[in-house]
Amino acid sequence: MKIKKRKKINWKRTFKNNGYMIGLIMKSCPGVFILTLVSIILGAVHSFLLNTYLYQYALNALQEGKELKVILITLGCMFAYSVLYMVFQCFSSSYFELKYPIVEAYIQNLLQKKAATVDLACFESSAFYDTYVKASGDATNRAYNVMNNILDVMKKEICKRKLFFKYLIFCGQWVQWYKF
Repeated sequence: MKIKKRKKINWKRTFKNNGYMIGLIMKSCPGVFILTLVSIILGAVHSFLLNTYLYQYALNALQEGKELKVILITLGCMFAYSVLYMVFQCFSSSYFELKYPIVEAYIQNLLQKKAATVDLACFESSAFYDTYVKASGDATNRAYNVMNNILDVMKKEICKRKLFFKYLIFCGQWVQWYKF
């Protein structure tokens, strides 16, 4: 059995292909990409508020002797934001499920238009037909996978920045503690 060598694709072509897939989603239903992007940003804010700011604020406020009423109001606002974020997540999840058929129909329409331009003799080849059927079956999922992968990279970058800010906050507090 002969092992096929995979072609190496340069990074410019990879970016171009990923941009094309994101463009397909944006053309068919721009709200899907935008809502996912907003969801990632709100998720980063939510994570920062709950994991960093909440603990720092509550401990510092108690240590500084702030009124309990002020502390509870701030914590209540954070709780309200957390609930609203969860409601937004449920809404966006439902939105994605509703819009998936629209995106799928758009991509399938493009594939069928492209298939109409192909010579009919190509469809007699089992290799071509198998590739066409596999591509048409996987196209929408691959588009969503590309979008999710790109947004996951963005999410990881936001998390790196968040960790950096946590480090700066910790170092800043350590310097304050060290001065005493």
